[in-house]
Amino acid sequence: MKKTAAVIGTGLIGGSIGKALLAGRSYSRVIGIGRNRAKLRLALKEKAVSSWSTDYSALKEADLVIVCTPVVHIENIFAKIGPSLKPGCIVTDAGSTKERIVKSSAKLPKGVFFVGSHPIAGSHKRGVGNADGRMFFGTLCIVTAAKGANSKAVNSVASLWKSLGCRVMFMSPSEHDRTLALTSHVPHFTASALVLAVLNGDKKRERVLGKGFLDTTRIAAGSPELWCEIASSNRKNIALGIDKVISALRKIKKNAGSRKLLPLLAKASKLRGKLK
Repeated sequence: MKKTAAVIGTGLIGGSIGKALLAGRSYSRVIGIGRNRAKLRLALKEKAVSSWSTDYSALKEADLVIVCTPVVHIENIFAKIGPSLKPGCIVTDAGSTKERIVKSSAKLPKGVFFVGSHPIAGSHKRGVGNADGRMFFGTLCIVTAAKGANSKAVNSVASLWKSLGCRVMFMSPSEHDRTLALTSHVPHFTASALVLAVLNGDKKRERVLGKGFLDTTRIAAGSPELWCEIASSNRKNIALGIDKVISALRKIKKNAGSRKLLPLLAKASKLRGKLK
């Protein structure tokens, strides 16, 4: 028997999830939930949802709820949707930080099961008009369950992402936030710092930028609002990661012009060379 899913937040990620679910075999309906009627109508037109509502009461029909809003809103959403969720409903999210979100899921009623998710996918483009049901093919999704989480719900959420084309990795919420601070969040802020240090209104420098600078700083063009939200929700881990980058830069600065610089750069070159 096919089930009903609901997506709260029908932007790029939520819309892509909706399209993928409707193209699959498990869900016959995807309800889009949001505040902006024009965006919800567009999601329906783009076939990212099969119906939409601005009222959380529409969630009463959902077997699965996926929250795809900015991370700063998810805690409040958990507090609001609880009365509309039926027993046995599984709730997950697509937020890029996890510890605070998983803790706040305690606001959900008993009999409703939450399992955190972070699909590492996306685009520099935004909005449901750019949604793609194949966005998740070949990408990684990290599933973060709290201690004592319902094992059937954990397996269901993992199976969901696999059905969308993801490889699935399991982490605790705290491990996720420590790891992603280093592998995703700090690289963004480092790229932003490099742009601020090099460009800063100097038009002559802009004319002599090479591909290396453009490749290194590409991610700095991401949404400032999104990255402010990530910084707020994972501040401690990001700060520790930035300290690591500063320490590495100080080593390079200290040994510039000496023989000690070569092994530092050689190590970095070897480690990077192992990556695809």
